Amino acid sequence: MQTGWLGGGRVQEFAFSDVLQIKTKINGQTGGASGTPYYDIEMTRRNGTPVTLGKTVRDQQEANWLVAEMTRLIGINARSAVAAQR
Repeated sequence: MQTGWLGGGRVQEFAFSDVLQIKTKINGQTGGASGTPYYDIEMTRRNGTPVTLGKTVRDQQEANWLVAEMTRLIGINARSAVAAQR
């Protein structure tokens, strides 16, 4: 994971085996209860520590697609990751 823009910022590395799940989480919402929700993408490590991988994704389908791709690429069952977010 890298923070910052265009290759700048701090780099953190995690072993795939250290990843318990990746899920979306509603971070905030504009306009009250009927407004637009924004989603964070959060990884939970095996020791229980959460790590935010992405912030304020506006589109739920895009956030879910990103989670599905990440879980597929590191070998976590995507169904369990999606079910865990509900």
